[in-house]
Amino acid sequence: MNETLTRENYLRIDTELDQCGVFAKQYTRMVGEHVVVVGMRIGERPNHVVAMFGDTIVRGADGGYTVIVGVS
Repeated sequence: MNETLTRENYLRIDTELDQCGVFAKQYTRMVGEHVVVVGMRIGERPNHVVAMFGDTIVRGADGGYTVIVGVS
């Protein structure tokens, strides 16, 4: 996987990670009085990474994930 996370492809990427046995969940922030999904947490603590919308998710040869921060 080497793909930029967007609101449009979030569900597909989450499903793909699930199929690979990788834990992923919504990453949220408070915006005013509302909880808003702003990205995805990939992996389990303490070795997880957080990809915000606009960041590129890269899967390494070792099966780990790296996030390249996008410009948004």
